[in-house]
Amino acid sequence: MLTLAIETSNPSNPGPGAPAVALGRRGEDGTVVLLALERVAASSREHDDLTPAIARVLAAAGVAAPALSRVVVSIGPGGYTSLRMATVTGQMIAEATAAAVVAVPSAMVVAQGAGDGPMAVALAGKKDAAYVTVFERGWAADIATHGPSWGQLMTAADVSALAVERLLADEHVPITILHAARERGMLVDKPTFDAAALLRLGCLLPPIPIERLVPEYGREPEAVTLWRARGTGGAARSS
Repeated sequence: MLTLAIETSNPSNPGPGAPAVALGRRGEDGTVVLLALERVAASSREHDDLTPAIARVLAAAGVAAPALSRVVVSIGPGGYTSLRMATVTGQMIAEATAAAVVAVPSAMVVAQGAGDGPMAVALAGKKDAAYVTVFERGWAADIATHGPSWGQLMTAADVSALAVERLLADEHVPITILHAARERGMLVDKPTFDAAALLRLGCLLPPIPIERLVPEYGREPEAVTLWRARGTGGAARSS
């Protein structure tokens, strides 16, 4: 099963978890072999490197796109534009190649690379809350049966009440949550969004219909909130 994994959910993440695409194959014994990995350069108004990076990773492995069996996308929470680009690209490749699509919450990618639980992954922080996903000990053993792990918005009080030993939190998580976690004795680390970890998860999780490959923002995007507010305001002025 030849699988392409797209992990560009958090483009500002530095280091080994920088945006990348990975190509691998799952054998009959269930092991996943990484065939190639390509970094995705930062985008600009004039250039986006996602599609070229996919072309490079396919060329590095000596395979063509029609040979793909699965396209796996890290769907967030993360960057608004990067998630839209990744999911649309995944849909287009799947449509063109008849490959199955798999959506993986980005918190699962972080947890996959962080070892066993119990732990919590906090992303998409804003004001006094963040989107937090909890992973119990042994969470990875039954991925194929239980499917994706989803989070919910939590405040500092919610996080403090969690029975976990570690909190992996990105730079957007409110300082109140970080303080609460440390006061509870949690080890606080930064998350890593690893394309190879996404690849392993994508070979285990069940595929979904192409139209369901959409971003998970963790909360309503601010642009949508502003649009609703302007719409309400317009209606109020015209009444």
